[in-house]
This record gives sequence, structure tokens and C-alpha cells, in this order.
Amino acid sequence: MRLVLLPVIAGALLAGCGLSSGVVPVAPGIYALSEMRAPVRGGGAEAQRAVLVGAAGFCQQQGRRLMVIDLRPDGDPRIRDWPTAFDLTFQCG
Repeated sequence: MRLVLLPVIAGALLAGCGLSSGVVPVAPGIYALSEMRAPVRGGGAEAQRAVLVGAAGFCQQQGRRLMVIDLRPDGDPRIRDWPTAFDLTFQCG
């Protein structure tokens, strides 16, 4: 029984190792998106990929293309695996 529950528990724990703000309007036609990934889920590299893919998908749904205004690393710079998050400001053009 324990061996059956172990993968379920591990999967549930790993699923909680990433956070997203979702696309948030910050001004007319300008949006923000933040993604955080734990180091075991790819850390900063995966967070950067996730914000770019998420924003591009948002723009594609509108029949437009992603135009990056600002992309910056985020998270606690004191930790060894910094950055663990990326913040993106963008518009669709």
C-alpha cells in the first residue's frame, strides 16, 4: 500500500513547486505575467521559458504577436539557485 501512495504523494508535492500570476492587465494594452519555479522544476530557466510561452499564447489567442517590454529575473538573490522567477511586461502587436 505504501508503494502505491508514494508516487501520488511525490507528484502532489512536485506539482506545488511552481506559481503563476496569470496574465494581469497593468495599463491599456499592456500586460504583466510572473512565473516562479522551484529548482527541482527547472528554476529560473523554466520560469523564463514559462513567461515567454504563456505571454505568446495569450497574444496568439488574440491573433497578435508578443512584444516584450521588459523581462527581468526575480526571487531571492541570496539563495544558491537564483533566479527562481521571471517577471514579464508585454503587449500584443
